[in-house]
Amino acid sequence: CRRLRRAGALLNSHLNIAAKATEARAEAESGALNGHSLPRDPVEAALAVALTEAAKAGRFDVVAMLAKELEARRLAGSNVVGIGAQRRGRL
Repeated sequence: CRRLRRAGALLNSHLNIAAKATEARAEAESGALNGHSLPRDPVEAALAVALTEAAKAGRFDVVAMLAKELEARRLAGSNVVGIGAQRRGRL
């Protein structure tokens, strides 16, 4: 019974994060959320809000996963050259 309650609480936590991310997507079109500007990309906006909500919930495993995804999306959309790629070019 304890495991079932814990699984239910975990599912509820994930559903809350998903709901906040969905709300963020809708609010991203206005360009602001709680006084902070959001990225124009609705997926990045949803990831940013989900990251914040996961941190509030103390789910730092989820925070790490979302931060990596957000970083990867931002690097993919920019002209940033990784240090490893830059070093390989010099050798």
